[in-house]
Amino acid sequence: MAGIPYYRITACCDGNQVGLFNIPNVVGTLNGTYVYSGVPTIINGVDFQTGYCYTIEYRGTNFNTYPFSPDFSDFTSAPLGCLSPDCLPCQTPPPYLKMIFSSCCDKNNFLEFQGNDYLQYGGVVAPSPLFALPPGFINSCYSVEVIEIDFNEFINLPAPPPPANFFIYGVSFDAECDIYEGECPECPPPPCYTLINCDGTFFDTNTDLSAYIGQYITISNQAGPIAGTWFVTLKNTPCENAVDVIFDAIAIEPCPCLCYNIVGTVEQLQYVNCDDEVVKDPTATEFCSRVYPWVTGTPGEYQVVQGLPCVNGECPEVCWLLTNCQTGETITTQSNLSQYYYANQVVVIVGQEGCWEIEITDDCDCAQEVIVTQFYDDCPSCIPVIAYKLIDCDTDQVHFYTTTDLSQYVGQTIEIDCGCYLVEQINVAPPTDTPVVVDFVFDDCLACKKTYYKLVDCFDQTNILYTTTNLSTYVGEVIKIENCDNCWQVTETRVFDEVTDVVVVSNFETCEDCYVDAPCICTKVTNLTVETQTFSYIDCENNEIELTLEVNETSEKVCAKRWILPDLPVGQFLYQETFGECKLGICPQPVFKNNRTVRPGYNTPICTPAKYDEITCKFADILYKIALEKRYGITNCCPEDDDKWLVKKELIDLQALKDPNYDCKECTCSCTPVNTCTTCNCKN
Repeated sequence: MAGIPYYRITACCDGNQVGLFNIPNVVGTLNGTYVYSGVPTIINGVDFQTGYCYTIEYRGTNFNTYPFSPDFSDFTSAPLGCLSPDCLPCQTPPPYLKMIFSSCCDKNNFLEFQGNDYLQYGGVVAPSPLFALPPGFINSCYSVEVIEIDFNEFINLPAPPPPANFFIYGVSFDAECDIYEGECPECPPPPCYTLINCDGTFFDTNTDLSAYIGQYITISNQAGPIAGTWFVTLKNTPCENAVDVIFDAIAIEPCPCLCYNIVGTVEQLQYVNCDDEVVKDPTATEFCSRVYPWVTGTPGEYQVVQGLPCVNGECPEVCWLLTNCQTGETITTQSNLSQYYYANQVVVIVGQEGCWEIEITDDCDCAQEVIVTQFYDDCPSCIPVIAYKLIDCDTDQVHFYTTTDLSQYVGQTIEIDCGCYLVEQINVAPPTDTPVVVDFVFDDCLACKKTYYKLVDCFDQTNILYTTTNLSTYVGEVIKIENCDNCWQVTETRVFDEVTDVVVVSNFETCEDCYVDAPCICTKVTNLTVETQTFSYIDCENNEIELTLEVNETSEKVCAKRWILPDLPVGQFLYQETFGECKLGICPQPVFKNNRTVRPGYNTPICTPAKYDEITCKFADILYKIALEKRYGITNCCPEDDDKWLVKKELIDLQALKDPNYDCKECTCSCTPVNTCTTCNCKN
């Protein structure tokens, strides 16, 4: 299959006008010079003008097609070549013109076209409302400028839209837009671009940044470079306070994509996600953004919290370690603390004492939810200043301030080398700072200003009384007090436990003098502790006698003025029984005191009162056990001797029926050794 013949055509008057063509309706093979007789036209870089000659060379055949030249019938052979008299002589070619349509609303908005037909247009035109806007035009007036250009530029310009597509306001090409300001369509607002840098700073500009929408750029102004990387967005509304900028370059690195949290409620929220997409979503609470989010809302009702870098477009899970500034105690939490962490701040949290430093940790076991109430630059500024003011008990005025730790004495009164002072805490730096040493502590000023006396038992140094009764005349002496036989040594003190009032009944120079007339009591002691005890007593001659008792052992009766016993654990005792006052160092004889009023009973002739008590108590115990068994089903585990004691009880009750004071008459029955009479109540 044969290819399509193609030719090279060169203008005789301009060797730069040359191109490859297919010639329609060609007959035979063309080679030579030809006169063009068709209408003027420009094809493939060659300006075909009527009457001028062109060299046509056959180049062969090809399956590729080339632009079609004018029809073969428009060419006539010129045998003498380019110098043939049939050819119009070469002369200065006609000028090549360019029309520039510049928007009256924005001189930077202009369009360029071939302009050889410029006379069909006017000096000021606007797109006709009867036709669709030509490509690239906006609904505004345009001033038309015509300038001469070279051929190469001319052939690369597009043809202008048809003249019918325009309404002509001014014919003169020297006309200015301002002349037709009231007639031309109102200028639409210029495109507005919002530039946002990484930290959320933004402003509007009318500078044409259409080629960089959705990209990060660096910019400058007349004063020089503007710091930062700026994200370009197209704004849907006119600019507010537009700033002129100069595009410098596309940024090498975009802003980092960080995690943000919105705490509270916002009205508007706009941010740029990790895929460089502008997102508007006021309901978002956690999201990733390359710029600090743009937020509007009621001040105080929301907070923007910046977090860690996002991972694959998602906010990472972070575990925070909180360490108490003072105690070193630690808490882990997954509550978002990034705002305070990145600001190197120390926080105060709900439900915990003190101030807390923040770190990131990998160990999030036992994480707690925390709520931050306050934050500070560092631990020293967070930990409150604690000082104390000391109020003089005599004047009720602040005497001085101190930072000595008096926390355990707040609200109490302390005694120092210069008097008594009430302690109050203050949380501000004091105007002065006086170190203090606490000597004694009291509940209040009144207690501090009292004089206290210490009474120590002469023979038991652990037995101590404290009193505020005025004993100033007895200091250094020994006294006896009301309702107590002990002898007490008197000294002044500022350390005391419970205070009691005392009444002095006598005083002595020494403990020995005090005990000369002390009663000597007959006593025995039982060791009710869990170990052997050694102790002592003062006998009737004022001698100290030592005793040792085993567990549960009871001493003999001894005559003692005073027992000197050791301190014992709670629940353990050295049990004392007394038997009256000794005479000449000898215990009195035992006396049974019958304080009962029941008759008859203790005057029964068949037993002693002690035996009567024993039998009666056994009988009562047996009846109690019977009652327990009948009422509650509690069985008596040892009933063997019950009958014996019941019989004894009946015998003494029968015997008690006899009146020991009754003198009966002579018995009428025969009372013989063989037949004893038992029917008369005759004292037998």
